[in-house]
Amino acid sequence: MTVIAAVVKNGECAIAGDRRISWGGTYAEGDPKVHDKGAALVGRAGSPMFARYVRTYPDLVVPEGGLTREVAEDWVVCLSEGARKWADERGHGVSEGRSKKYDLTLVIATPVGLWDCSGDGAVVHIPGGVWAQGSGASEAMGAMHALRDAELTLRELAGKAAMTAIALDVNCGDGIDVLSILNEETS
Repeated sequence: MTVIAAVVKNGECAIAGDRRISWGGTYAEGDPKVHDKGAALVGRAGSPMFARYVRTYPDLVVPEGGLTREVAEDWVVCLSEGARKWADERGHGVSEGRSKKYDLTLVIATPVGLWDCSGDGAVVHIPGGVWAQGSGASEAMGAMHALRDAELTLRELAGKAAMTAIALDVNCGDGIDVLSILNEETS
């Protein structure tokens, strides 16, 4: 199980994810669940097989005129559709009637917006600037809302949200990874 916590505010963003991989009652530490993709930060929940796809997907590059929500959203949609196609080519995906569902949820944070991409192919822009996914999502969302007005950096806020989920959800754990984009520089 997983927790991915993301926050976007004032042209900056941060994302945090735990490191625990679990199936059944077995736990293991796996690849990082958060990825630096240039002008985008991607967190993934679901099957670890998608780590390779996300790592090799081209970065979001800021165009000469600056990053807009439309440019970022086009990149997000292509990432989501590409992940589904990649899974199909490898025989993954569960048929549900006329469509397929995949064990993948992506949370994408950019300085101009926040998106959730679900396993059924839906891409949703998230208003409000905070979002979480995975088994620890409720705990992370509660922490982000409770701490939103505290004097924390976005990186600290996302990290505290993920750590709260780890403390309260036994399926999350093994530490966290936190990435941020501050004034168009990734740290």
